[in-house]
Amino acid sequence: MAGGLTVWILGIFRNTSFAPSTQKIPWSLAIIPIGAIPLFFYLQALESKWVYGCITDFELSQEPTSNNYAVITVVIDDGVKYQSDIKEVSSNPEILGSCAAGKLEPKANLKGYNYKFISTSRSKKCSQICPNQKK
Repeated sequence: MAGGLTVWILGIFRNTSFAPSTQKIPWSLAIIPIGAIPLFFYLQALESKWVYGCITDFELSQEPTSNNYAVITVVIDDGVKYQSDIKEVSSNPEILGSCAAGKLEPKANLKGYNYKFISTSRSKKCSQICPNQKK
């Protein structure tokens, strides 16, 4: 957008090779940065982050499906508990007590997070010592 605006101002607007322009610079273009700056910060706030913690609870879903087969509870390294649905292929009660890697994704209204379990194999950065942690 900035490149197009630069080309227009330097190459087209009031260029003698083109028909003379009687227009003034459209000051409504000043609204674009005013809207773009908050949008930039909002998109930065929506970035997810990796978190690591111990799986403290494992329960089969009431109506299991292949994508929502079980629910786990994870206590991440800073002590906060999160729940996540896990798929049938990764659901195994033996993961209880293992260190888990997941992503915290801010909600669209920025008033909370959704936790998404990724795996137990990517959990090398877990700072807690979990009961079933493999060394």
